[in-house]
Amino acid sequence: MNPSEQLWRQAILPANATIGQVIRNLDQIAIKIVLVADKAGVLQGTISDGDIRRGLLKGLDLNSPIASVIRHNPLVVPPEMEHELVMQLMVANKVQQIPVVDEQYHVVGLHLWDEITSSQIYQYPLIVNSSIAKRLNASIVL
Repeated sequence: MNPSEQLWRQAILPANATIGQVIRNLDQIAIKIVLVADKAGVLQGTISDGDIRRGLLKGLDLNSPIASVIRHNPLVVPPEMEHELVMQLMVANKVQQIPVVDEQYHVVGLHLWDEITSSQIYQYPLIVNSSIAKRLNASIVL
């Protein structure tokens, strides 16, 4: 299991979790999202730190159940979706994470903006004029 897979698996909490448990998870895992799933791994919704802040402002406390802050219809993608399209969805929807679910809505992954963009960065050539290259002390390969 790679580190990214371990992260999203640790970010799964049950629907009976409390606000405090979600905050702890958000702090420890640091991927800015909690995936709420049932025992079979079926995605019930997501919670972001913004959802928690709004809940606290409405009077919820650390012992409150998460039921009222779960985003029940999150944006999700199938496993076979191309990374370029996932990036476009993230930009269009202004999100940094998108859960990956199978046909039965089981959580099978999580796309993270930082990981998708870092894997894309080397696919495009970098064109730098010679004066910039000299200032960067870069060598130019023709």
